[in-house]
Amino acid sequence: MVVITAIVFLFSCKKDVESATSYLSSEQQFFNNIQKELKDSLPASDYKKVNFTQLFKSKNAQGDYYYVRIGLLNKSMATDFILLQTDNVGNVLSGKLIHVDAGKRNQPKDKKFDGRFTISSLNRQHTTIKEVAGGKWKVGGATASMPETSGSPAGEQELPEVVVVSYTHDVESGMTWYWYDGLYDSGGAAGGNSGGYTYGAAGGGNTTGANTVHDDNTIIIETESTANPAIDVSGYIKCFSTIADANATYQIAIFSDVPVNSEPSFMFDAGTVSLGHSFVQLKKWGGGQSVQQNFGFYPEYGWKAPANVSIDSKVVDNAGHEFNASLTINVNASQFQAALNKIQAIAGYDYNITTWNCTDFALSVFNAASPAPLSIPRIAIPTSTYPMPTTVAYSNTPQGLYEKVQSLQASQNTTYGTADIPGVCGYVGSSHGSCN
Repeated sequence: MVVITAIVFLFSCKKDVESATSYLSSEQQFFNNIQKELKDSLPASDYKKVNFTQLFKSKNAQGDYYYVRIGLLNKSMATDFILLQTDNVGNVLSGKLIHVDAGKRNQPKDKKFDGRFTISSLNRQHTTIKEVAGGKWKVGGATASMPETSGSPAGEQELPEVVVVSYTHDVESGMTWYWYDGLYDSGGAAGGNSGGYTYGAAGGGNTTGANTVHDDNTIIIETESTANPAIDVSGYIKCFSTIADANATYQIAIFSDVPVNSEPSFMFDAGTVSLGHSFVQLKKWGGGQSVQQNFGFYPEYGWKAPANVSIDSKVVDNAGHEFNASLTINVNASQFQAALNKIQAIAGYDYNITTWNCTDFALSVFNAASPAPLSIPRIAIPTSTYPMPTTVAYSNTPQGLYEKVQSLQASQNTTYGTADIPGVCGYVGSSHGSCN
């Protein structure tokens, strides 16, 4: 399961042990430094508009500098704000004036954003306009140095989403997130964005007060180490029809790849920021021929998505993927077809680490064919994004799948299929690929 990481950073300023500087005074110094540097950097007319009751601070994804976001008087932070990069004591490394024009607000279920960002230097001597279409930057001079995804149509860049929408329990409402790193050309004063990206809620944090530094409402989206392309699901499924149904044998397996091979009980791998992965394998053979396909469900853009955020998805060929536990069942033709139908029906679902992740996908396909539907222990995943991830949702995870397979093997229970724990890890075989 490509994870997800939903993190809102509670800042912790560096303490001056020798002078016994208090937490309050260090934050006050941070605030004072910001205020002084803005007074020196902004035109007087702009400085008068700064709303210091809306000053929000968060660590960037790499943790080597801070983002500080400040509102403007009589303006919504969703449309007008100052975005700074600072060190840990409030010295400004770089600053931008941001104005957002939303061309249209699509329904929350669409998860897209059209409009433009007007990005000016603090002294207003330099201005860049970045157009946004369908949640991505349009190609322009300001984004020319940003990476393109191979195979992108001419004139398009497959860049990280400019905004994503975080759904609440009320599906008709949602929260818009701005990609802070992208407002700095995906780079920044303190280096590039290898490893993750920082997003801030359009409305900023939800606390105000004069001469005070508040926690920003932010999330971190970690980049995935691999970015395998989406497969043509119908083309992969079509291959099974190349083998006659008469006297054919059918098999389906579900696999768990836990985060830490040596410690399956560990839910989280701090080294890779991963919760692991679950996937399925379907196999049909007869008449001396066989077709085997491996299907895995991921976020489309290779993100490790934050909890309670729904983003576009893709189905990937998981040939050769590592696994730590598997459960295999033999099924008949109609049960096998039910699994194929299920894959096609759910392939386009949004990816959401909390409610519809790779394990949910794999379980859904497996259970579509299984005469005894499998349920697994659900694991607590943090879901809140402000001020700290203190609330949780219980979700299907690779660890929960591993625990279930482990218990079935220990009890020699074959009701749900044949359980296997291959020592430390194993690797699945190849896939047949797509058929015309």
